[in-house]
Amino acid sequence: MPKIEIDDKTVTLTAAGRHITMDNAAGPVLKFLLSGNPVNLDDVEEKTGMDSRPIASVLLREGICAEVTPELLAGYQGVES
Repeated sequence: MPKIEIDDKTVTLTAAGRHITMDNAAGPVLKFLLSGNPVNLDDVEEKTGMDSRPIASVLLREGICAEVTPELLAGYQGVES
């Protein structure tokens, strides 16, 4: 389970044996991206007011998140969050 620590200036994500530090403004985006549910990046941007693509890119590159495939999405059909 990812751990998110937010202070006045930074947000630190600990997951998959990695520690990633970002500006604390990334906190709301991280909470969406690490929710365990599939998310649409346009929806995340609408809800947070931030472009989530750069943050999602880091999480993908670090192996913390994965892109949703039709097969993965099928596992969420009918599941309430």
